[in-house]
Amino acid sequence: MISALRSALRLSIRARLIAMTSVTVVGVVCLLTLVIAFTAARILQQESSRQQSQSLEQSAALLSNFLDVRETNLSLWAANPLVEAVFKDPALASVFIPSLRSYFAQARAQEPWIAHIFLLQDKAVLYDDSDGFKFSDGAAGSQDGVAALTALPATGISLINLRQLNPTLDQPVVHLKRPLVIDGTAVPGAFVVLLLDFEQIDRRLFGQIQIGRHGFVSAIGTSISGELIVPSRAIADSPERSDFLASTRGWTSAADAPENYRSVALKSTPLFLRPFSIVSVASLNDVREPVLRLIFFASACGLVALLAGIWSAVFFSARLVNPILALTVKSEQLAHDNAHIEGDASVQPLETNAERPEALSNDATETASQDELGRLAKSFDRMQEAIRQKISVIEAQNEQLRISDQLKAVLNQTLERRVIERTQQLQTSLEAQQHISEELERQSVSLVESNHNLEATLIDLRQTQDMLVQAEKLASLGSLVAGVAHELNTPIGVALTTASTLEDSSREFAQVVAAGGVKRTALDEFLKYSADMGALLVRSCHRAANLVASFKQVAVDQTSEQQRSFDLQALVKDIVASLRPSFSEAAWHIEVDVPAGILCDSYPGPLGQVLTNLIQNAGNHAFAGNAAGALRITASRTADTVNLVVADDGKGMNAETLSHIFDPFFTTTLGKGGSGLGLAICRNIVMGVLGGQLTATSQPGVGSQFVVRFPTTAPHPVKPAGKS
Repeated sequence: MISALRSALRLSIRARLIAMTSVTVVGVVCLLTLVIAFTAARILQQESSRQQSQSLEQSAALLSNFLDVRETNLSLWAANPLVEAVFKDPALASVFIPSLRSYFAQARAQEPWIAHIFLLQDKAVLYDDSDGFKFSDGAAGSQDGVAALTALPATGISLINLRQLNPTLDQPVVHLKRPLVIDGTAVPGAFVVLLLDFEQIDRRLFGQIQIGRHGFVSAIGTSISGELIVPSRAIADSPERSDFLASTRGWTSAADAPENYRSVALKSTPLFLRPFSIVSVASLNDVREPVLRLIFFASACGLVALLAGIWSAVFFSARLVNPILALTVKSEQLAHDNAHIEGDASVQPLETNAERPEALSNDATETASQDELGRLAKSFDRMQEAIRQKISVIEAQNEQLRISDQLKAVLNQTLERRVIERTQQLQTSLEAQQHISEELERQSVSLVESNHNLEATLIDLRQTQDMLVQAEKLASLGSLVAGVAHELNTPIGVALTTASTLEDSSREFAQVVAAGGVKRTALDEFLKYSADMGALLVRSCHRAANLVASFKQVAVDQTSEQQRSFDLQALVKDIVASLRPSFSEAAWHIEVDVPAGILCDSYPGPLGQVLTNLIQNAGNHAFAGNAAGALRITASRTADTVNLVVADDGKGMNAETLSHIFDPFFTTTLGKGGSGLGLAICRNIVMGVLGGQLTATSQPGVGSQFVVRFPTTAPHPVKPAGKS
């Protein structure tokens, strides 16, 4: 078999061409398959890693925001008048508990992850919103579970298992506790406790997040006792979840997560100052399966290419070899005819090389090939010998005539060849010039179309930019409305509850009076009860009225953009009061030092929007991460100009960031909620509407200072919003 193959390759150009084509196609296909497979695997792995990092970052931010909102709600509950009434007057607690239970029932309906809500005072449970939780008892009958709950940290967030409160229960919960606040002061020993179902939180927040086809995101936590808690949502219903659970058995914290474990790749990130971590799990099969499919597809394409290459080699080798074989036959025939010219006795019959090797002259072709080319070369050698003998006879008869004819023929052929070459060159040049002209015309048409498309795109971009600027202008008004609704909800709800309770008590007392059985003690108790209810009703109404008066002028200014006279101190205080709910739980605070008597005839709405954006910008950037500090607002007047200064002692900015803060769409929190339009809009308002200037200075670690300099009287009227 091997010897026959070698003989075929040695004797046939066609066989060698087919073999070389097959080997080349197989080699190229294998090389390309490997390169494409490795490249695809690397790209898929990078994409999977990018998705992991993005999901990890978004999930961590989602859980942090979720916990921040729960802490804020718990702080509001601790200051709620109904909660205050239950702690303050135990005799009236039974009156308020139904309303308090209804209030917490609404919260449970909106937040299904709430497990339990307790009101504790001096290691005793005053209120349990479910009335179904049983604490474990000690040897002397004391409630060890209540003591364990009371001993938990009074601030912050912790993770516990209900086994600590009742050994018969096994449920991880998130523990939040806040002290009762009355008149701005925490009451010793009085707490509001909120327990959140950790598994419900994980299922609601991360149950729909997928990484690739099989990956997922899960939250894990470390309890106060040091136990690593993995939610039961990660029950092994797939190889990836099984490998994830298997890898967590040896962990003590999320930092122990390996980079790869069997069929999964793991990444984790802890939440700052909180006992939780987010784990991103990506499936390695999401990378392997497409690569295997790609290799299979490339192999199939390679097989098709191999068959096509073999067919092409057979086809083109036939086109190459058949003319050679035909030329060989013709040369053999020519040599045979020349060897038998009649009447020429000087010409000897032509013999083959095998019979008479000395017949070849010194310049005969020497070749060891035995294929078609070798046979053609030998045929040409025999034909050469026959022609040489023929030529020697002719040269002997008419040497001079032959030389002259040859020279003429050479000259004629050269002249004809040159004429043909020059004609072809001219034709080629004309065709090239025509092609260039057509190409230039097509490019000109394409450039005109591209110019029209670019103009349309520029118009769309400008319209989009105007829409984004308008949306950013309305953002502060939306925050104002949300703050007003949130702040008014509590006092109005308390007032309504108190009024309805007082109405029921009055009706009952009227029935007693009508029956004629009024006693002195009953009358005193009713009068004391009515006085307490009236005082609580008056406090709630006063609180709502103060909030409405504080927010009223700010809302009117921000929606009207009308020029009017106003006092700068009153405007600044109203703006700060309207924004205070949004940073009431923050570690930083605002100091206002604006003297009274700075009267301006300008646009309070746009000025208030500028001040609102500067305050929110400081909260988002200067005091990011709930850092402590102070934001100081001062103002001064020189002649007809007002200088309004907003300075903070926060993180500050470097020179590179400071040089771009007023550029549209420039933000250091890209992808985290920042649009990059806030300061650009502020500068446009100050320069275009107020007719002033906005400047900024900052140093890293020292803080930033924004100076709004504008005339006391606006230079020109502003167009109403929404009109061109």
